[in-house]
Formats: sequence, C-alpha cells, structure tokens
Amino acid sequence: MSLVISQTRLFLYCKTIAFSLFYAAGILGVILLCSNCNPNSNAPPPARPPVTVETITVKAEQTEETISVVGTILSNESVSIKPEVTGKIIFIGFTEGEHVELDTILFKLDTDLLDAEYQEVKANYNFAKTQYRRAKNLKKSNVIPEEKYDDDYRAYINAQSKLNTLATRLKKHAIKAPFKGIVGARAVSVGDYVAVGQHLVNIEDLAIVKAEFYVPERYLRNINTGQTVRIQVQALADNYGGTIYLIDPRIQPATRSALIRAKIPNPEQTLRPGMFCTVKVVLATRANALLVPQEALVSRGEKQFLFINKDARAEIRPVTTGIFSGERVEIISGLEEGEAVIVTGVQKIMPGMSLVEAQAGKTIE
Repeated sequence: MSLVISQTRLFLYCKTIAFSLFYAAGILGVILLCSNCNPNSNAPPPARPPVTVETITVKAEQTEETISVVGTILSNESVSIKPEVTGKIIFIGFTEGEHVELDTILFKLDTDLLDAEYQEVKANYNFAKTQYRRAKNLKKSNVIPEEKYDDDYRAYINAQSKLNTLATRLKKHAIKAPFKGIVGARAVSVGDYVAVGQHLVNIEDLAIVKAEFYVPERYLRNINTGQTVRIQVQALADNYGGTIYLIDPRIQPATRSALIRAKIPNPEQTLRPGMFCTVKVVLATRANALLVPQEALVSRGEKQFLFINKDARAEIRPVTTGIFSGERVEIISGLEEGEAVIVTGVQKIMPGMSLVEAQAGKTIE
C-alpha cells in the first residue's frame, strides 16, 4: 500500500515540473516575438571603424641590378721556388715572411766541382780562340790550307759552346726571386741536398690581389672586362673595389658558369690568398626606378599586388615586379610616382575599406 502512494506522488511531482518548463518556454517565445516587431530592426549594422595603416610616398630614384656570388682571393703572382739542378744548399739569402725584390738571391748551391770544370773549359776555350785567330791571319796570306783554317774555327766554336753551357749551369746554382713579393715558409735548410724540382719556398705578390669567382651563363651578356665589382671579405670589416680583367671564354659544362677574375688594389696587404669573399657585380643601372619595401607586396597565387591609399580608401593594385635591391623591390608597372603605398597592416585590409594613417606619408629613400 505504501509503495503505491509513493509512486503516485512521484508522478504528480514530475508532471508539475514539466508544466513549469512549458510555461517558461512560452513566455520566452513571446518576448522574442515582440523583439522582432521592433520598428528599428531593419537599420543597417554600425559601420566598421577605419583601419590604421602606415604608408610611404613613392619617388623615382636610381638603383642597380646586382648579383652576389662567392669567390676566393688569389695572389697577383704566386710561385713555388724549385731548383733546376741538384746540389747542396750553402746559402739562404732571406728571412721567412719578409719582402724581397726582383732578382734577390734566395739560395746558393755548392759549385766547387763546377768551378774546377769551368776553369778547365775556359782554358781550352782561350787556346782554341788563339789558334783560330792565328789561322785566320795566316789564311789571308795563303800560308795554311783551307782545311786547317776550318779545323781551327770548328775547335774554337765547340770550346765557346762548352764554356757557355757550363756558365749557364753555374748560374742555375744561384736561385733568384722571379718577382718582388713576400716569401713564405722555407722547406729546407743550409746543408740540405736538393733535387731538381724540389719545393724550396713560395713567393706571393700581394701588392695587387685577384678575386676569382664563377657567374652563371645567363648573366654573362651584362658583364664586361673593365667593369667594377665590390668585394666583401668575411674575415675583414672593410669592403674593397676591383676591376674585372678576365672572363674565361669557356663555360664550365658541369655548372654552366664562367670563370671571372678581378684585380683588387691591396696596398696594405690585408687581403691574403685563400680568403673567402663575396663579390657583388652590377649588371644594370635603372635611372628612374620605383622601389617599395618587400613587406608591402601581397601575393595571391603567382600574382603580386599592392594596397594603395586612395582618398582614405584601400585600393588593391596588380603590379609587376623587377629587380630586388636589398629589402626593397622595383615595381615595373601598376604604380605611379607620388602614390601612397600601404606598408603595414596589409594582412587586415580589404579593398574599399576606410583607412587612417598612423603618421603622415613619408617618401621612401
């Protein structure tokens, strides 16, 4: 009996809650219906506030089309000193790292045996010379036959040839500097016996150095000998100017690029062979180029656009870009000098939106 009464009470309680929810929903519907009957409900939404942007006023200026390539510094002249004869070193005429002049004697090789041989050959030469002169005088008087004169003349020429050959061999025992420059670290000492072709020391001419670099073939039509280049060496803070003197006529098949060399004055000899450098080559000069910051460009697919502040309204403009100059880019078409290009806030701008400038438009420099 108690169980039946409890179930009845539960049913009445749930019914009361359901009726209350239905009544509340009805009141809410009436309120919403009344709100839709507001005579001002057809008014347009409030206008968007202007977007704050920064602009630059474009001005025509001169700019350069350049390419930058990596290169290596070379000596103006560089040579490994090697003997042409064998022998023992008896004299070294320089200090490592010092500057030497042309024809400075760097090494002397032992010539004791050659000196003795030279004296003998010279004596034979003097005798043959005397015999020839006597035969020449006697021939004029027809005292000696023609054959005797010919034999003395031949002996004289042979003796002279041997003497000259020996004198040349003696000269090769004194090894001289082929040009003025700085000597490096020597690889031998006094008393060493050296062979033909053995490396003794290197000499570097650093008064002028060369920058060697490669340029892709598509740029070669804009590069000529005598053209100036700018060189920057990472190990040094200074920039250097150079002049192209060589454009290799052969293109490298593997890279489709050509070897180019430029000479760089190096009076303080701060540039050293083997240094890594960056070479900037000017390909063309534009006299009246319009440049804008790269961040002002808007890319949509393969096309480029700029936003222009036109009477405080955003106008989108398709443009054609040209050369890139640092952080700026040249606009070839789609932009006129004096127009205000939006450079900040381009991501939140739509065509036709109202604009307000954060500061007065400034001329790009």
